[in-house]
Amino acid sequence: MRFSVKQARQYAGLTQIDIANRLGISRDSYRKIEITPDKTPIVLAKKFSEIVGISIDQIFFSQDSTLSRSNSLEHGKEPNHERNSDFQK
Repeated sequence: MRFSVKQARQYAGLTQIDIANRLGISRDSYRKIEITPDKTPIVLAKKFSEIVGISIDQIFFSQDSTLSRSNSLEHGKEPNHERNSDFQK
């Protein structure tokens, strides 16, 4: 099952302020995570998933998400540049 960041927070019974405090960021910074989860730094995404008790995959990753692509790079998988005609080898 896939959760939005907001759904995961609500499922855990926490407020935006609760999560922001646990992540060590401002409420406004956390609110931006709920609005644009694909721009969330991987470190905060992992910590958020631990706080709410839901797998990071169920919250942040989908086939077309930015985090999914950056996580692949961290694990040594090469990006697929065939679609980008400007890419030079």
